[in-house]
Order: sequence, then structure tokens, then C-alpha cells
Amino acid sequence: MERERLLAILREWNYWERDVSGDAGVPRDITKKIIPFLSEREAIALSGPRRAGKSTVMLQLAQNATQATGPKAALYVNFEDPGLLPDLSLPLLDDIYDTYRERVHPKGRAFVFLDEVQNITGWEKWLRTQYDRREDAKFIVSGSSSALLSSELSSLLTGRSVNFEVTPLSFLEYLRFSGAQPPRSGTGRETAQAKYLLAEYLSWGGFPEITLKTSAETKRKTLEAYFYATIAKDVAQRYGIRDVRALSQVAVFALSNIGKELSYNSIRNTLGISLDSARDYLFYLENAFLLHSLPYFSTSQKETLYRNKKIYASDTGLRNAVSKSITPDSGRLAENAAYLKLRETCGNDICYWRGKKEVDFIARKGGKTFAINVSYTDAPASRETEGIFEFLDEHKKMQAKRRKIKTAIITSGGETPVDGIRTIPLWKFLTSPDPLAEI
Repeated sequence: MERERLLAILREWNYWERDVSGDAGVPRDITKKIIPFLSEREAIALSGPRRAGKSTVMLQLAQNATQATGPKAALYVNFEDPGLLPDLSLPLLDDIYDTYRERVHPKGRAFVFLDEVQNITGWEKWLRTQYDRREDAKFIVSGSSSALLSSELSSLLTGRSVNFEVTPLSFLEYLRFSGAQPPRSGTGRETAQAKYLLAEYLSWGGFPEITLKTSAETKRKTLEAYFYATIAKDVAQRYGIRDVRALSQVAVFALSNIGKELSYNSIRNTLGISLDSARDYLFYLENAFLLHSLPYFSTSQKETLYRNKKIYASDTGLRNAVSKSITPDSGRLAENAAYLKLRETCGNDICYWRGKKEVDFIARKGGKTFAINVSYTDAPASRETEGIFEFLDEHKKMQAKRRKIKTAIITSGGETPVDGIRTIPLWKFLTSPDPLAEI
């Protein structure tokens, strides 16, 4: 691409001659976790759902990284810019970096932000080459595929990258975006406001742009657009899927059944596709951060692999926008929100368990095990404890070894213990910095 044209495109995205102070948005929690790594040599890889805020996080990181050196020390490139699309290639990466070094920031450390970099085939090899040449640059890359957090990247950048996932807003972040504060007690105006915003959060989710829209119809249509863009760009295009209609049907079916076990056979029988397609499509949808799967808890790895997984949405608002469910599903949405909080707290060390009854979540952190059910009522019936007690009874040896398995039921508001098991309102669980410390 001709250098003057390329430089004009880059100037549109960068703040080399403009004030960036008012454009970085509300600080994200993930930004604070990443900042300490800006001074390290390793590349930073950000992945997460489309429109979850990766570009904003990059801008916040750029602001922090260039406080002492000035904005020209940062280069931001969005590889979904229409002006770049005809020329997406490895030579384009060379042209971009060389133009920036020649015309903007010839000397000193540079912070290079490559957004939606998966659109450049072979970008990982280009990045490794820069590290092998020992370029005085820190690279931060992002994409809407979990491949950025997988062996696909680490195999080429062994010891050269650290990985972070940018998710839609947590409920704590959602409160900040709404100008509200986490309640300091279970009563008062702050708590009433938190409960109201929680209902909004369960309905519309945590995509930052959605929080700024006021019309329900606009929110719904925007979320639908996110869904279909993910299907088309991050799944069908990436994996070469021709039957996009069947892929969309699998996604809608899975999102309509959050909090439930999902088998490949049920997808095949309902949608009339092959078992292989059902298996592949779910894998691709999870890689694109449209949904998450929760494995079965067992001390036998074979049983864990054999049993069905449960499905949760990466965002309840996007799920609601496309779901075919005809009921409000408030209980399922509450369970989904609790899952996302646990995933934020424990990573992937979460499972579910089923005997005659079920335990929604078996979570592990710091050598401790937690058995948690979600019953979205103010006063859960005693039957809500039956699954927990059954789990405890069948895992006596583990309970003895780990001293005690901690238990809790997440409710809509009630805090009265049920059969000796603590109850925690969902709003309190979601606004706690460490919800497991509450149990």
C-alpha cells in the first residue's frame, strides 16, 4: 500500500496529535491486571467476544504506557478498517510498522497494538520474527477467538506471550458504568438501586455499548447484530462453514437452553444435523466466546469426559436477544450470571454435579471446594439443599481430606439459612470482590 495513504489511515485511529484523555472510557478491571505486564518483554494477547471492549482496553493500556514518552510511542491498528481490507497480508504488517517507525516514532520503545489481528493469516510468525530481531517494541494483540489463548499461539511464541480474556462488563463494572455504587448493606437506597440494575443486567447483559442505549428495540437489534457478526466472521469465515443457517440454529438452540445439560444427540435429533457437525459447531461457538461449557464433576477423568456438559452464555443480553424460549427464564439467567462470576473468580476450575439431585456448581479455589446451588427466590424450599447434601454424602472421603466442603445457595434476596446452609443474595454475590470468601 502507498505510504501516504497508509499513514492517513493510521492517523485516523491514533492520537499522535490529539488529546486522548476523554476517550478511554470507564476503567476496566482487566486493564488494571494487565498494566504490570506492560514493562515486561512478552507480547500481550487479548481475546474475548466481539464488542466486549478489547479496543477500549487497548486505548487504556496505551494511555498508561505512554504517560512519560507521549502518544507517538503508541501505534494502534484496527485490521477491520475498510481501508486496510483489500491488502490484509504479512507485507502489510511490514509496511505499517516501517511507516510508523520512519514517519512517526523512529527512536525508542514503541507500544504496538494490533486489533483483530486474526484477520492477517500468519501474523504469529511475523510477531515471532520481530522478537527474534529484538525490536525495541512491546506488542499487544487482540482477536475474537480463543485461539489467541491456546496452543495455536503459544506453540509459536513459547515464553514470548501472556494471555488475558476481555469479557463483557461484570456486574460490578456495570454498576460503575451506570454511575452506581455497590451496596454497603442489605438495606437502603443503594441496595434497591442495585437490585433494579441487576434486573436490567440480567435482561440486557454487559456489552458496554448496550449500556449506553435507552431504547429496548435498539438494544435488541444491536445484540442481534453482534450475534450474527460473530456467526459470520468469527465462526463461519474462520472455519470455512458453508451451512451458516445450521450453524446459527445450533447457536440459538444452545443459548435457549442455558443452565441445562446439552448432548450432541439432542442437537442432532432436534436440528437434523450429523453428530460430527453438532460437536464441531459447539466447539467453534465456544472458541468464538459466544457460549461456555461446564464439565461434570468426578474424581474419574473418564466419567468427566463421558458425561454431558452444561451450557452457559457469555452474555445474558445477547442470549435473550436470540433465544427461542417463551418463558422469562429468570432462574436460568441468575444461574448464568453466577457462573460468569465464578468463572471470573476461579477460572475454569468449575464443574456441575448430578446424582438423584443436582448441584449447579462445584468450584475450587485455594485448595478449598465449594458446592453451590442457585435458587432465584427469596426463601428457597428445603428441597434446594437435597442435591448439596447428596453430594456431601457421596464425597465423604474428599470432605474429610479437605476438612470441609463449603456450601451455599444463591437467592434473589433472602439471607436466612436453609437447613444450616448459608444463603447469599445474587446482588451480593456478584458485587463481592471474592464471592467465595462470603461462603
